[in-house]
Amino acid sequence: MILYHELIELLKNTLKEDNPVKNIVRTFSDESGKSRFIEINTSLLKNEEGNIKGALCSFNDITERKEFESKIDKIDRLASLGELAAGLAHEIRNPLAGIKTSTQVLANRTEQNDANVLLFDKIISEIDRMNKLITDLLNFAKPPASRLEKRDITKIIRESAKFLEEHFRKCKVNITFNFPLKEYFVLVDGYQMKQIFLNLFMNAIKAMPEGGRISVYIAAKGDFIEIYVRDTGKGISQENLPRIFDPFFTTDPKGTGLGLSVVQKLVIQNGGEIDVKSELNKGTTFCIKLPVIRGEKSYEKEDFSNR
Repeated sequence: MILYHELIELLKNTLKEDNPVKNIVRTFSDESGKSRFIEINTSLLKNEEGNIKGALCSFNDITERKEFESKIDKIDRLASLGELAAGLAHEIRNPLAGIKTSTQVLANRTEQNDANVLLFDKIISEIDRMNKLITDLLNFAKPPASRLEKRDITKIIRESAKFLEEHFRKCKVNITFNFPLKEYFVLVDGYQMKQIFLNLFMNAIKAMPEGGRISVYIAAKGDFIEIYVRDTGKGISQENLPRIFDPFFTTDPKGTGLGLSVVQKLVIQNGGEIDVKSELNKGTTFCIKLPVIRGEKSYEKEDFSNR
């Protein structure tokens, strides 16, 4: 309704000022709450004598164009950040290795009492933490090239969960799978896809400190499959949701803020897309969209996205 009144005002001003507007962009929220972008133009209606008889208003939904421009802008920024991160990581890693070796040598030469052992263990632990951060930086800056091959994604998901089986038990987290078919074949790098699901599962565990449930299910959508990973954790605020894939953004005091950035990069590198929905105190759902292999039999189009 607000947009309608604004269009009327633009038409009135066009007639009054004899000055059509060009390419004005306005935003509004649709019924689902999603922001949409409208490009507005006005023009004057004139008769054969050149007298003004009215005004026209045309508008186009340019939401997809705006989203594409935003993605391109983000890719450019991430590329620059990736180059910087890679340079810093290489510069730090070499001396860090020397520091760790020297610390271990010094520890062996020092009197082995409880205070010294605790001190050197703490130093080495912090060095290892820095090494992990550097590894994350390098993975974000330049992930290894994907070796795409025909893989059953359900097998990759189950293997990833199996790897964390003991962790699930200790954290009182139950994981369930709902796959309409036994197999869904996609062209992906199996190792990188395991990285993706391990990261999503670990994030879900952290979001449920008192325990909870992770549900993994697949929905077939034409030439694509959508893999949903849903938890019953604390959720993500709407304010933070648009930023969770940004490098170094984290609400975890012990986190690096690179996990989901790497996940997004790997998903894209494997020809997919990733999206997220969340509600505070109710949980978070990640959706990974992957193309099925051409020539494979059509998958059942059973939709589990609302479960």
